[in-house]
Amino acid sequence: MTNSNIKIYIKNSDGKKEIFFDSEFGEKIKSEESCWTLEDNKYIDLYIEKGQERIWKQAFKGHKEIDTKKVDNSKKLNEFDRDTQAALGKIMYEQNRKLNGLPTTEEQTKIDALREAWEKPGSPFRGQPFDPSLFGNMNEPIYFNTPDYEEKMRLQKEKEKENSN
Repeated sequence: MTNSNIKIYIKNSDGKKEIFFDSEFGEKIKSEESCWTLEDNKYIDLYIEKGQERIWKQAFKGHKEIDTKKVDNSKKLNEFDRDTQAALGKIMYEQNRKLNGLPTTEEQTKIDALREAWEKPGSPFRGQPFDPSLFGNMNEPIYFNTPDYEEKMRLQKEKEKENSN
């Protein structure tokens, strides 16, 4: 399973693999948070974590589409189970923070870790005012002295050279 499709093989009576199911999802999913099981070699149980929280027109490409404007998704918060209420509450909290120009909880955790490292003994930033803007987008991974970081810096310098020419 990838973020755009699912392909399931089963062994036939000769022991050879054959495709049991092969389809492209209607929208992108989070494959690392999704899974499937096969029951009685007949039924596929899918647990799919959507890439984005929205109503899909179709589960799989090529299937009949629905009119998403006709879907009633006006359920009251207290009609959901407690886990769903908590998840929706977190989503609303994070959206509200973004709307108010504040970092998300995840971004704030990264900022706090960077602030702590900023003042550690041996830090080249120690004694200077903390400036998280030096680290760019807080939603990207942060690499320190790793091959990935070095490669990112090399590419950034090449891009700056190209832009200055």
